[in-house]
Amino acid sequence: MDTLEDLETKISLLMINTEESFVLIDLNLNIVAFNDQFKNLYFKFFGKEVIKGESILDYARTDRLGLVKEIYQNVFDGKIQESEIQVPNPNGLVQTYFIRYKPAYNEKGNIIGAFVTTTDISERKNTEKKLIQNEERLRTIIDNEPECVKVVDKYGNLLDMNYAGLKMIEAENLEQVKNKNVIDLIHPLDKKIYLDTHKQACLGNKGIARFRIIGLKNRELWMEMHCVPLQNAEGKIYAALSVTRDITKQIKAEKEKEFERIDKEALINSTRDSMWSVSKDFKLIAANNAFVNALRNATGITIKPGDNLLLNEYFPDEFISFWEKQYRRTLKGESYNEEIYFPPMNGQSEQWLDVSFNPIYNEVELTGLACYGRDITQTKKNEQRLLQLNEEIKRKVEELAISNKELEQFAYIASHDLQEPLRMITSFLSQLEKKYKEKLDEKAQQYIYFAVDGANRMRKIISDLLEYSRVGRQNFKIAPVSLEELLEEIKILNQITIEEKKAEIQTKNLTTIVCSKTSILQVFQNLIGNAIKYHRENTIPKIEISAKETDFFWEIIVSDNGIGINPEYFEKIFVLFQRLHTKEEYSGTGIGLAICKKIIETHQGNIWVESEIGVGSKFHFTISKKLGTN
Repeated sequence: MDTLEDLETKISLLMINTEESFVLIDLNLNIVAFNDQFKNLYFKFFGKEVIKGESILDYARTDRLGLVKEIYQNVFDGKIQESEIQVPNPNGLVQTYFIRYKPAYNEKGNIIGAFVTTTDISERKNTEKKLIQNEERLRTIIDNEPECVKVVDKYGNLLDMNYAGLKMIEAENLEQVKNKNVIDLIHPLDKKIYLDTHKQACLGNKGIARFRIIGLKNRELWMEMHCVPLQNAEGKIYAALSVTRDITKQIKAEKEKEFERIDKEALINSTRDSMWSVSKDFKLIAANNAFVNALRNATGITIKPGDNLLLNEYFPDEFISFWEKQYRRTLKGESYNEEIYFPPMNGQSEQWLDVSFNPIYNEVELTGLACYGRDITQTKKNEQRLLQLNEEIKRKVEELAISNKELEQFAYIASHDLQEPLRMITSFLSQLEKKYKEKLDEKAQQYIYFAVDGANRMRKIISDLLEYSRVGRQNFKIAPVSLEELLEEIKILNQITIEEKKAEIQTKNLTTIVCSKTSILQVFQNLIGNAIKYHRENTIPKIEISAKETDFFWEIIVSDNGIGINPEYFEKIFVLFQRLHTKEEYSGTGIGLAICKKIIETHQGNIWVESEIGVGSKFHFTISKKLGTN
């Protein structure tokens, strides 16, 4: 049976070449055996020799006595105990020791003491501390990296990810996604792209891939991943390290640029106008469909970039010479437009093109020219047709002017010459009535009355016709005219009628305008006369005359409270002889408003009416301001 002495002998032989300090303790906590390392260690820190038979508690720090007793009690109960202590050495430096307590057994398996080994782990602790510090520093760098940094094992499980990555996938913390398969975050259409790249990294190859991710909150982002393999201490690849950046804005910009390119290309090729660019040696750089098709129709060949544009074998020499001249002119740096006529050739009909020539520059020099050709053949033909029509219209206008002049002269002469016979008829009828009145019966007197009345009305119609024919034929003298003064003249001329009917005439905002005074006086005379004539029974005629100015016209408004006009007659009242009432109801020939219309039109204006039956009417007429500027 092993005794403590036997154990001491065996252990002493084992511990001769070890760097660890060793001590054997009996159940009474007394020192049974120890090696030189233990002796030196304790002398180093406590300054005294270790003596067999003394209690181990004598070599423990006062503040650790309770803990040491507890540790030995656990060991004597069959438990292995371990602890680390930090002790300042005589130089003031703190050293760390690892102490291991193990039960000592005899051959029967009974615990007879404790083996205690002490190992200086200061250097390892310092190394670990530096590693931890470096790891923390690296972690800080990674976590502050704006791009996603992650570690994914060979099976696709997420082992680690920095803050930027967690933010991209909309995770609150690493624990939320750690050890979960990242393939669940990849867009369904891009899973294969990601898996192929990750697989290559796990086989030892670097890889780059673009794919979409779907975050935990369903946000879609485009990513670009750079992936490399990760090896363990044995050199085996166990995972892939990747740096992934968000390229959503870049992809969006690329798509917009591509869309813009396609859109521009579609737009350029959808136009019928020709667009092409030419190199300094007269070769085609690029062209749209319209240009390619035009040349194919003319030559039968399909031109492509790099082909010479001076197609001598297809066009006459003077035609080629002309285009070479235009190209050379532009290659000197000049921009210009040229209307070019193409005579019928190669089975094509004649054509006109409006061509724009512009030089093309890079950052250093002129490299070519760009041309834009618009087919203006139809425009030219229209211009020619328009010139012909203008000549025809001019001739027709001249013929019409002569005809109108003759017609006006005829109307004037006819109306003037009819006056005398009518006066004669009226005079003789009056004489007949006067001389034979007593001898004529009532029926004959009625006939004479009808004849005289008809003749008078005929004279009035002819007089109005004469007046109508004179409008535009008289000297049309324009000058500034005060409307206030003009209205005062009209009031004087119509004083008797105005007083008879007790008519009220008010003016508002009247101004001075440029017009033919006599003509405009006639317009006012007619409108005011109608307002008084067509007043409502048992109602005092009230007339308001106002004016306002626009950018191009003076507008005059004459309002009344008369019987009003049915809207269906608004246009009819300005036509010759269009009466709305019988001569028994209201006198007149139906020419007055037609004369007004003709006068206003000679003033480059318009006349119209607004009216309501039983309420009154508003006549508007305009006079152009241009009359005063000619």
